Amino acid sequence: MRRATRQPRPARSTFWAMPRSVCALVLAVACTRASSSIPFVDGPLDLTIRYPTSSPVAVRDSVASWGSVGSGRATLAINGRRVRVEPNGAFAVWLPVPPGPAPVLDFTATLNGRTITGQAPIVRIAEGDSAPDLPRPAAGWARVRRLPSDTADSATQRRPVASRWFPGGPPALPLPLGTRLPADARTGGAVRLRLAEGVRVWVSAAEVDTVAPARPDPVLLGALSLAEQGQQVVVTVPVAEPLPSAVEVVGTRVRWSVFGARFTSDVVSPAPLHGYVREAQRASGPAGRADFELRLAAPPAGWRTRWTGGRLMLELRTPRPAGRGLTDLVVALDAGHPPGGATGPTGLREDSVTLAVAQATARALGRLGARPILVRQDARPLSLEARTAMAEAVNAQVYLSIHVNAPGDRYPPQEADGTQTFYAQPLAEPLAQALLDSVSRATGQRSRGIESADFAVLRTTWFPAALIEGACIVLPEREAWLRTQAGVDAYSAGIVAGLRRWVSDTQTQQDTVSKEKP
Repeated sequence: MRRATRQPRPARSTFWAMPRSVCALVLAVACTRASSSIPFVDGPLDLTIRYPTSSPVAVRDSVASWGSVGSGRATLAINGRRVRVEPNGAFAVWLPVPPGPAPVLDFTATLNGRTITGQAPIVRIAEGDSAPDLPRPAAGWARVRRLPSDTADSATQRRPVASRWFPGGPPALPLPLGTRLPADARTGGAVRLRLAEGVRVWVSAAEVDTVAPARPDPVLLGALSLAEQGQQVVVTVPVAEPLPSAVEVVGTRVRWSVFGARFTSDVVSPAPLHGYVREAQRASGPAGRADFELRLAAPPAGWRTRWTGGRLMLELRTPRPAGRGLTDLVVALDAGHPPGGATGPTGLREDSVTLAVAQATARALGRLGARPILVRQDARPLSLEARTAMAEAVNAQVYLSIHVNAPGDRYPPQEADGTQTFYAQPLAEPLAQALLDSVSRATGQRSRGIESADFAVLRTTWFPAALIEGACIVLPEREAWLRTQAGVDAYSAGIVAGLRRWVSDTQTQQDTVSKEKP
C-alpha cells in the first residue's frame, strides 16, 4: 500500500538534513550491497517501468523509480546515470529530477548489444503551499448522504459518513445517513455542521444535501432502557430521527453523548442488568447535547451506535471469558486490495501477496482453535466499507488488515523498508504494538513503529482493528523474498504470534481494571 507522504521521523533527521545529491549517493551505496536472497534471472531484455507510471507524478527535486529489465546481466541508465540492476533484473532507485520546466525520466537498458529505451513523464511543483480555501458563512440545513462507492455494494451505501474537525483534518465522529444538521460555513469542497453549542464538524460538500428542510432543534429523547442480547448489552433511547452521537470509554466508565437532542422529564436511571451495567444515569452537557453516563463491571470489548425504527442504540460488547486464549476467537483477516495496491519491480502484486498471507494465517489460526474469517477470498475488488461491514456481520472480535508497503510520492524506495502497523481507535493500540513486535521479529525486518491513522478499515469501534505493513514490496530483495513460501509463512507466523500476545495481554488488563475500585 502506498501511504500518504509523511514528514521524516526525528531519528532520521541528520540523514535527511544532508543535500539531496548526497542522500541519493548514500541510498545508491546502500542498494548496491549483494542480495543473496534474490535469485538470478537471465531472461531476454525487457524494460518494464512500474513507477512512475504513464500518469505524470508531481515531484520537487528528487523522484523514486522501480521496475525491471528482464535480466541480471543487463545494464540500465536513467538520464545518463548508471543505476544498479539486481540479479533478477529488478531496480529501485532515488534520483535527482532533471532540469527544465518539463522534466522526463529517460531509461536506457542494454544487453548483448541490444538497447531498449523508455520514458516516464514527471511534473515539477514549486516549494510552498497554495492559497488556503478560507471558509465563508452559510445558512440553512443539510442532510447527510452517501457518495457512490468505488465498488458497487449495498453495505457501503449504509455506512455512516465520517466527519472531520476541520477540512482535511483528523476524524471527528460518524454521522448516520439521513441526519439533518444546521450548516453555518463552507469552503469550495466542504460544509461545516453544528452538532451542539460550541461543537462543529466538517464533511465533504458532496456528502450533504444543503437544501434539506429544518427539523426541531433540539429533538426530544425518550426514556433509557437496557436489554441483553447474547454477548452484548444494548442501551436504547427513543428518538424521532437519526442523530449523531459519540462514545467515550475510560476503563469501566462510558459516556454516550447524543447531539442535537435534549432530555424529557421521564428519563430515569435503570436498575443494573445482570451485574454488567452497574449504573446508568443522565449527565449535564452543553445546550443541544444529551449525555448518558454508564458504569460497567469490566471494560467493554467493543461498542457501536446505530439508529433504526425510531430508536437510537448503543451496543456494548461484553469481554470474552477468561482463560480461553485463541479458542473460538473470531478473527477477520482482510487481505489488502484490490482495487489499488502496489506492484514490485518484477510485477509481484500486493493483492496476491496479502491473499497468500491471509490464507496461511487462517490455516494456522484454525489449528489453534480460533475461527478465522477471510474478508476477501479471491482476486475480485472489494470496497473498504464493505470489508468492515462484512467483519461486523460475522461478529468478528478482532480485525487484521494485511498489506505490503511502497513509499509515498516524492519519497525514496528505502523510506518504506521495514515493518509498520497502524490503528485508529485507542482500544486497538495494544493490538498494533503486539503485531509490530511479532511480525518484525518473525520476518527479520526492522521495526518502523506504530502510528495512528485515519484508514477507513480501522475506524470501527466494534472490535480492535489494526493494519500491518509487513515489508516493502518495491525493494528488489524484499519482493523476491515475498515471492517465496518461506516469506509468506514468516509473515503469517508473525501475525499469529502477535495475536496470541495481544489476547494474553488483554485478559491481564481486563482482570486488573475489573478489580479496581469504582
